[in-house]
Amino acid sequence: MNNLQTLSFVACPNPDHVAKEGWETRQLYYAGDGIFKCASCGKEFTRVEVQNEIQKDYAYRLQDLQRWYAQSVASLYKDKQEALDKVNEIDAG
Repeated sequence: MNNLQTLSFVACPNPDHVAKEGWETRQLYYAGDGIFKCASCGKEFTRVEVQNEIQKDYAYRLQDLQRWYAQSVASLYKDKQEALDKVNEIDAG
């Protein structure tokens, strides 16, 4: 297997080995004629299937980023409100 042709950013979605092995053993490599193969289980994927997996991963990561952003904004707002409340309490007291 040529390491230059290994897709280290795509993992095989085969549930038989995803939980059992690390990322490195689940790399896909180009097997020729538009086919990519899992280095661990040998399952073959077309270019379209690999592209679809990349698109799904992008969508999941984008959702995670959006959740993180919303939580960060809410936390920042809460911190601001708490600080303002403390200043107002001191001023009122």
